[in-house]
Amino acid sequence: KSAEWNTGGIYWTEFLERTDPAKAKLPPTTRWIVWYSQGINDAIAAVPISTWKTATILHLQKIKAQLPGCQIILTEFQSMPANAGYPAVNAAIEEIVAADSSLAAISSTGAGTDGANHWSYAGYRDLVVPALVKKTKL
Repeated sequence: KSAEWNTGGIYWTEFLERTDPAKAKLPPTTRWIVWYSQGINDAIAAVPISTWKTATILHLQKIKAQLPGCQIILTEFQSMPANAGYPAVNAAIEEIVAADSSLAAISSTGAGTDGANHWSYAGYRDLVVPALVKKTKL
């Protein structure tokens, strides 16, 4: 859930533990690309979409501060059988992306799934990843 990524929390700390060494070794002109998928667990936990959207915007700002100039590409969840593909989350993602030109989003329509809330390996490999690659601006 988005709340688990708070500053000082285990997930954010782990993110920093992974990105700080990379930043130290790579030139400052490195172009960072972040493929971002989050929102289903918040929806399952009945976090109000406005709360999730605000937390997500703040979290994306933290990522952009950590990786200046990065491009962040968010996944939407149309292909998930649960909750009819999470239309409220998808709409919030589209609103977030529309307000920030450094962001982009991809649809997951047609990606195979493994259970109600996860893409199958083939669905991720054959549809989600190619869509992420296509959206990436190099």
